[in-house]
Amino acid sequence: MQRYYDVAVIGGGPIGGYVAGEIAAMGFEVAIFEQNKQIGEHLKCAGLVTSRVFDFLEISKNPIIQNKIKGAHIHSPSGRKLTIGGDRVHALVIDRPVFDREIIKSSIGKGAEIFLENKVVSAQIHEGQIELKTSQNNDVKCKLLIGA
Repeated sequence: MQRYYDVAVIGGGPIGGYVAGEIAAMGFEVAIFEQNKQIGEHLKCAGLVTSRVFDFLEISKNPIIQNKIKGAHIHSPSGRKLTIGGDRVHALVIDRPVFDREIIKSSIGKGAEIFLENKVVSAQIHEGQIELKTSQNNDVKCKLLIGA
């Protein structure tokens, strides 16, 4: 089946989800293509983010934040130690799969469409449009392609 979107985003992680939601909120037709069965699968991330990330994300902190980091001891290979700390929160330990899923839920709420288990296997420019083929035999055309 042939589908048309203004924007196609490859990757349903935090950046792909956030960008897709922001573009969809402006009234554009947006599709997100994620190769995994569900959002938040097969992550290679420690789950440590700046506390400022929630200043611009429209998602709830409650199911995501697991701990707050106010300080740390950094040990260099030469044996030197640097201590950072204070009263303010420097970083948050998050539940990364939940973080990713909440961002995608927000982008869907803004109008983006998600295709799980759909790896983009080819992308070609033809007559001013980008033609995509996915592992699920979806044929998609778009004006803009974002790899996230």
